Amino acid sequence: MRTSRISFDATGATPAIPNSFVKRMFSLHTLADLTAISTPQVIGILHMFGHSMGGLDRIKCAEFESRFPIRFEDLKPGIRTAFPSAHTYHRGRQAVVRALSCAGYIDEPWEALRHLIRRVGLKQEIELHWGGLKTPATAASLAPAQLTSDWVWSLEAEAEGGMRRQRLRRAVVCFNRLFEVSEVAESGLLPPAPISAPPVYDRSGVRKAELPPVLSLLHAGALQHERTAINKFWQVVHMTGTDLGDNPAASELLERMGEFRGLPAATVGLAESSWIQYCRRVTALLKKHMASRPRMSELPHATWDTATEDTIQESRLDRGAAGSMVLSSRIARSLHLSPISMKRNR
Repeated sequence: MRTSRISFDATGATPAIPNSFVKRMFSLHTLADLTAISTPQVIGILHMFGHSMGGLDRIKCAEFESRFPIRFEDLKPGIRTAFPSAHTYHRGRQAVVRALSCAGYIDEPWEALRHLIRRVGLKQEIELHWGGLKTPATAASLAPAQLTSDWVWSLEAEAEGGMRRQRLRRAVVCFNRLFEVSEVAESGLLPPAPISAPPVYDRSGVRKAELPPVLSLLHAGALQHERTAINKFWQVVHMTGTDLGDNPAASELLERMGEFRGLPAATVGLAESSWIQYCRRVTALLKKHMASRPRMSELPHATWDTATEDTIQESRLDRGAAGSMVLSSRIARSLHLSPISMKRNR
């Protein structure tokens, strides 16, 4: 009697058969059982892992990940010597994980996402270019849904620059494309939002910090030398690791200006005279901004932002127009004229 052979190969080509069916049909328990549905290439890889443990039947499918961690360095010395190199171990482990994932014995989100990418026909566009992001994520035991912009742009590859930074950024672009594919976006495998745009660096290679709302508002209406002062000021303040957060108030910046001016030159990275000049210019802009704003008593429940200030100015104009109309009405009554006729006589 001939039996059909459903095989898994090292490249990840997998049959479109439900995992539960594979389990019932082959009753996988150890890696020895997995050889019945694997290609010769994967069988050779399985025997390499079996040799490290004294036989394939000693490695349970459900325990494979715990016995063979992602990091080659985390293997026990006696097991590590069974593999020619770390590269061989990683490639072999990846092939076994793929086979076990297809068989339903490993719930591996990256593998599930990879299968989904292939099903929608995006292997060439995405899978072949996402290694710069997937590799550090798997090393950190992070699933695709756990990736955040802060984590991605804090990776060593981004800080190092060069080809490693380009590879990471290309991987991020490919990963973000998945949000445009409805089948992938609705799978629950992706994070809540795409990875944000990469950071920007100045000419010296220092990462530029995004201006908080109050400084961004001042920057928009400032002169060129004032804009330079704002950029330099916030770059230094942001780098020093202060607890201001992303949205400090103008009053808070003014209160701590003495502290900022006293930062040592080694921390600031500028000549003392230049730093003090930048602080003075920012101080002047902040004081001017504070003086131009109405008192809090005028708006007891208002939130101080650009929209609120615009509303205040509009209300002032409305009150001024209303006051003029009231005065015109009073004068008209005293002269026995209507306000409209007064406008005509002006």
